[in-house]
Amino acid sequence: MKNNHLPLLLTLIASLCFVFPTTFVKFLMNDISPVGSLTLRFFIAALGFPLFLLIFNRKKIKNIIYSTKEELAHFALLSLLLSASLALAFTAYYFIAANKATLIFLMYPIFDSIFAWIFLREKMTTATIPPLILTCIGAYFILGIGNGNDQGNIIGYTLALIGMLLFAAYLVMSRSVGKHYDYYKRTAWLFIYSFFFLSIIFFFTGGIETLFLLPGKSWVVLLIFGVVSTLIPYVCLSYSTAKMTSSLVSVIINLGPVLGIALVSYIFNEPFTKNMWIGATCILLAFAICTLTEWKAENKHWKHLHH
Repeated sequence: MKNNHLPLLLTLIASLCFVFPTTFVKFLMNDISPVGSLTLRFFIAALGFPLFLLIFNRKKIKNIIYSTKEELAHFALLSLLLSASLALAFTAYYFIAANKATLIFLMYPIFDSIFAWIFLREKMTTATIPPLILTCIGAYFILGIGNGNDQGNIIGYTLALIGMLLFAAYLVMSRSVGKHYDYYKRTAWLFIYSFFFLSIIFFFTGGIETLFLLPGKSWVVLLIFGVVSTLIPYVCLSYSTAKMTSSLVSVIINLGPVLGIALVSYIFNEPFTKNMWIGATCILLAFAICTLTEWKAENKHWKHLHH
């Protein structure tokens, strides 16, 4: 694998790691709230990241410790967007089916591209326009626009929608910040600050007591959640979002949650309507087009450099 393919490969790995969060949170909801799951998720990731650096790049640990006030401010805002978006999106599971809430969340590439165009001046290219059109079509069917069958709870839809918008903003800001700061440093503080913000919410919602009542199987799931679906994918994304356009990253990342929807629907027997199938198919097609286009462009660029 040539280095010019590394950002795309890392984004694909991150996407596959994101297959499981919906199922993990849904599984844990009887024992701990979604915010509690997220708090422990980032706590585990914050502890595991220094071990990752000790193995692969121990020199970076000193750089993380000696961060400037400006860097910490940017990392804090980035983490606030991420933690708020996830907290809202997962809390929506209390009001609407998890697969429906996740499908709503997957509309973020549309707004990510809009935000990137406004704030980062990223152009709409042939690699991004077709996937975005497909995502819009998918959103039409996912939300049931025009068919009169949308009976979802308004609170759940609102939470999922706001969470989606905040996540789109997070991806755009992640790309902007990634251009100026070391991605190891950015990832470390992302985990630390996300844990900090989520722990505040967890504390004031009275969830601390539940930690002492968690069964062993829940701790095992949380450990896997923190490593496989948090530490690994965010390390990958911290690098790739600084090398690829945020709109392309958004569409590729959608693959994981789409597969996650199928998994949670199967395990928890959640209904999956015909319109939801059409919407998910559109998102998968968007992923395929985006990935193939980006791969061809990188191959062309690589050959040009060597001629």
